[in-house]
Amino acid sequence: MSADSPPDPVHGAIRALFRVITAYESMAMTDWARRGLTITQLRALHYLNASGGTNVRQLAETLHVSSPTVTGIIERLEQQGLVARAMSSTDRRVVDVALTDEGIDVVGHLGELKQPLVAALNDMPRDSVSTLSALLIEFAERAEVEVNAAIGVAGGTE
Repeated sequence: MSADSPPDPVHGAIRALFRVITAYESMAMTDWARRGLTITQLRALHYLNASGGTNVRQLAETLHVSSPTVTGIIERLEQQGLVARAMSSTDRRVVDVALTDEGIDVVGHLGELKQPLVAALNDMPRDSVSTLSALLIEFAERAEVEVNAAIGVAGGTE
């Protein structure tokens, strides 16, 4: 690309998206490190929050890790008082995992980390935010299909 040619809008959009992600992750990772949480532990907390609890096997499948690995993740989260384990009431071979009240509070706080992004959007004209929202939703849907196809997940989005 010469100095006179216009910037490529695709690469410009990707760069802008990465700038937002990098800014958020920088702030969030500082918070997570202060709490002693890893990315995989955060994924586990978010899944447990969204699902209302699950069993060890399902959590391992969701996180794409082995059962022994997820057991270690659960142990560390349990030591921090964020999750609790119990034998399933329907199958004694199954161990159920759920967030504790403290775990629910931590996940709630993690959601508060989006506030600077909300503030940035609130500083923009409302019609610009509406347009951005529609475009990002469309992009996310298409990106999920493309990424899932690239990694071999059937059916696009899950």
